[in-house]
Amino acid sequence: MPEAPAGATVQFPQFSYPPVYYRKTSLKTVVCQLRFNPILRIGQEPPANFQEMVRDLFQKVEKQVSLGIQVVLGMPEAAPPLSEGASDSPVIWRFKTEDENLIGGLGTNFLSLEASRYTHFSDFLGYFSRLQAAMTAVYNP
Repeated sequence: MPEAPAGATVQFPQFSYPPVYYRKTSLKTVVCQLRFNPILRIGQEPPANFQEMVRDLFQKVEKQVSLGIQVVLGMPEAAPPLSEGASDSPVIWRFKTEDENLIGGLGTNFLSLEASRYTHFSDFLGYFSRLQAAMTAVYNP
């Protein structure tokens, strides 16, 4: 896993106990998600500027589009046509490290980081802060 970037922008409370580092942890996945009011531009255009700011750490990118399934009970003629709202399918951009142990997520109303190899909070915070700094610079939430 690459070294955590310096200069964290997220502020968390300081703990009074000594830090603990794990060579092997029982945590399978650690996730942090920051929610904000929707920024529609994120779902309407590829986040090219955001990617450029994090590409040295998150080399892979993929676009994930969620598809809804309509289930109608009772009177099917009362249901809206399936094509209605199809363009409103949520788009989530996933930015992954080469080994895919870190995955940053960017959606219209959230920023997230998922780590499958967690060693210490300060490392995790450094990675998340890197994503948050790029999101703030590009989208000014």
